[in-house]
Amino acid sequence: MKVLPNVSQVAENTPEHRDRIVDAVRGVSLVVVVFGHLLLAVVYWPPDDPPRLGSLMLAYPWTQVLTWILQVMPLFFAFGGAANARAWIRARQTHTSYSTWMWGRIQRLLRPVTIYLLVGAAAAWITAAIWGDMVAPLLGQLGVQLWFLGVYIVTTALLPRCLDSMGSTPTCSRRASSCCCRA
Repeated sequence: MKVLPNVSQVAENTPEHRDRIVDAVRGVSLVVVVFGHLLLAVVYWPPDDPPRLGSLMLAYPWTQVLTWILQVMPLFFAFGGAANARAWIRARQTHTSYSTWMWGRIQRLLRPVTIYLLVGAAAAWITAAIWGDMVAPLLGQLGVQLWFLGVYIVTTALLPRCLDSMGSTPTCSRRASSCCCRA
């Protein structure tokens, strides 16, 4: 059973307008974020007790340095911005409206989040039915990791204005910074 597709198949099926390096950096960033959150919150079940929330970083302080090494959220936002800039420029070339383009971006984010929340809600319902209020701290952690989605959606929504003020060439970080301050 193959878990990952053949590299040549992926290359064949990738549209010409995709930037594979940008996609790869975004993908690796997401994987690092997921595994990084495993360092923040670990659920364990002591014998004859309800599940508890612990922190690998508190139990093993040497892991705290990994949070400095594995800072990938800036990469995720920067490369996500690059991917969104390419998508917006392409949308303009195909006469796609802003609202259609933005709704497409939001849908791509919300599909996996909806699945995560549905699975999390089912798990929350089951654990609360079994252990009651004792698992409330665990359940409170379900949405904490989603903070960045709101920020990402806002920055994506502002991107077309930023690109317009930069002349649709996202090459100068100083101009991009001043654009975001004006927006």
